[in-house]
Amino acid sequence: MITKIATLPTGAGFWAFFTSIETILRLSHLSQLTITFKSTPVSPKRLNLVRFLHINHGSDDSDVPESCPGPGTEKAGRSASCEGCPNKAFCSSSNPNTEDAGTKNCLRNVENIIIVASGKGGVGKSTVATQLAFSLDRLGKKVGLLDVDITGPSVPSMTGTTGEEVFESLLGWTPVYVDNLSVMSIGYLMSDHESSISWRGAKKDALIKKFLTSVNWGELDYLVIDTPPGTSDEHITLVNTLKTLVKDGSGFRRVRSILVTTPQKRALDDAKRSAQFCNDLGVEILMLVENMANSFFDKFGSERRPGDGSAGNSRLMLEVCDRYNIRRHVRVDSDPAITEAGESGSFVAENNPFMAIARSILEM
Repeated sequence: MITKIATLPTGAGFWAFFTSIETILRLSHLSQLTITFKSTPVSPKRLNLVRFLHINHGSDDSDVPESCPGPGTEKAGRSASCEGCPNKAFCSSSNPNTEDAGTKNCLRNVENIIIVASGKGGVGKSTVATQLAFSLDRLGKKVGLLDVDITGPSVPSMTGTTGEEVFESLLGWTPVYVDNLSVMSIGYLMSDHESSISWRGAKKDALIKKFLTSVNWGELDYLVIDTPPGTSDEHITLVNTLKTLVKDGSGFRRVRSILVTTPQKRALDDAKRSAQFCNDLGVEILMLVENMANSFFDKFGSERRPGDGSAGNSRLMLEVCDRYNIRRHVRVDSDPAITEAGESGSFVAENNPFMAIARSILEM
């Protein structure tokens, strides 16, 4: 039987649609497929922040009420603050309760989810998340990298994908690809990657939920999620949404975390708060990564006595691991090659500490 499913675009839009057609063939077990190409290139719908906010043509973010509950939330288009908003009808029709159940299942073929978190900014969390994703990919795993740091997205620059565009295909948002690694970030939705994002919590939460429910990851062995620093509303939204999406025979064990810190006392104190947050929400912590362990941060290390060297810090890190049920402590020394890789958006050489971390995760 010959079945005609779709008319595909030519040019740049082809590969965005090809992934969806390939998935449809796999799911429906069609033996033959007729594809008709249009002579005029037709691009799939490009996603951007204005479109995500459901802004009408010709208007901008200033039309959104200050107390907007956020598109994708239960009160979207139904809150009192929505009265008079030009986007009310669209938001109410796009309420998550009316979405196709299949849209909410974009993580159904993701085997493992690793949340990379830190108690404070500047400790190298995004570097760890990105290089871990690269390393797992190099080890032959199918890997996705999701950046949910809405106000400070670093993943596009660290993967060399700044300026790339996200397209909407038949099965959801198509991520950006770096070879076999699939990547998604708010940075791809911004017309100017250097512009700032000043959003209230509801809007950030709505986009995080959208990332988790609408990105067509396909089959993944690992989805690495880079989070903002601290323990904020975004983290609660992330974990609670994941709990809803990945409940199956394995319970919530598919979602685990890695905490990143530096040797100084302030960073370690903040890491303890992140560890307590994970314990409270039932997220297993695979490891505590002590980043830049041999850097100038070591000079300000917590409770280091003369003669201890770096052993003083490691001892305290191990105490934190014991206290918060963290399975392993890993030291990553400061290395110019790691810095250069982050700046150039590339993978560090094969013999790097992140490969060791990736192999350790595969054993867990």
